Order: sequence, then C-alpha cells, then structure tokens
Amino acid sequence: MQFRIKVNGKFYNVDVDPQKTLLWVLREDIGLTGTKYGCGIGVCGSCTVLLDGSATPSCMVEIESVGTKKVTTIEGLNNKIGTAARLIEDKNISGEGVELEEELVIYSIQRGLSVIQRNIERGLGQY
Repeated sequence: MQFRIKVNGKFYNVDVDPQKTLLWVLREDIGLTGTKYGCGIGVCGSCTVLLDGSATPSCMVEIESVGTKKVTTIEGLNNKIGTAARLIEDKNISGEGVELEEELVIYSIQRGLSVIQRNIERGLGQY
C-alpha cells in the first residue's frame, strides 16, 4: 500500500505493508538508520522519534497510523542543532558555538531520557 509521510521536513512515498512499523520504514525504505532497534516493545528508547513534536517509540507505530503527522528522527535533530550553532557562530553572538551545540545536544538527550524513564516506569508495570 502507498503511504506519503513527512520525515525531517521532506516528503517520502513508500509502498509497504500497512502494519510495518515506522522504525523499519525509516531504516529499510527511507534509509535513515539513526533510529535504532532495541527492545521491540517501546520501552528502551533507542527507536524514539518525534511525531508532531512528541517523543514516540517508532517500533510501536504502524505506518498506517502516521497519517499527516510530522516525523523527526535523530538525523533531523542533528541538522537543527547544527544549524542553530552555525547561526550563533555566524552572528558572533558567542565564540563558544561548539559548546552551545554540545549544550543543545545534552539538553535534547536529557529531555529524551526523562521521556524514556517515564515510559519505562509506565511500561514495566505491564510486563
């Protein structure tokens, strides 16, 4: 079945089984391999993507349920963080552009880890 999804600001047309997970569509059909397979039950966080800005385990999302939601992968976050750091360096706002980029990465990771921790706490009660 044909699906059109927006990933990291770009549209992709994929012809896949409707029950194929977003994780495997990203990796196998689109070629974005930054999103990793981990536990396969949505609690470890290695497959986390943003769906309309909300952290979501892509191993638990069937492609047919993505619809018009915007998908952001780690590759998309890397581009945004790098762009922000370059803009700051270009404007000479700070001579510490690399440190700012590192701070943004650390912030993103910490934010993601808090989401992952909440998911683990909620998810482990089910298994």
